[in-house]
Amino acid sequence: MTIANAATVTGASVIAGITCFILYIVTAALDLLKKPDSATQTATHQAVAHLVAKPEVSIDDVTKLAEALSKLTDSLSKAGPALTSLIGAIFFMAIAALSSGALKSGASADTSSAPVTASQ
Repeated sequence: MTIANAATVTGASVIAGITCFILYIVTAALDLLKKPDSATQTATHQAVAHLVAKPEVSIDDVTKLAEALSKLTDSLSKAGPALTSLIGAIFFMAIAALSSGALKSGASADTSSAPVTASQ
């Protein structure tokens, strides 16, 4: 990919990601205004209960995870605009990070300037 193309992809992805994130903030704020506080407290208590759960992993847990992922996939197909825009923001920011080279590891940094010497 040429530098001009990478810059175009990065710029477009950042703009799309920011737009999606702004849409997420707006729709999430509107959803918070509609929901009563008791629903938020119930969700908080359920989250704490999941965090305190046992850390052991078994085959049954993996099976349950696979079932949960299939249910998640099904529910994402019916997701509202807030979740869809958040996923879009994450997706576009990931594309921007990949195309700009921000996700390259430090080990593969520019080593062409260092001479290679053989020790005998």
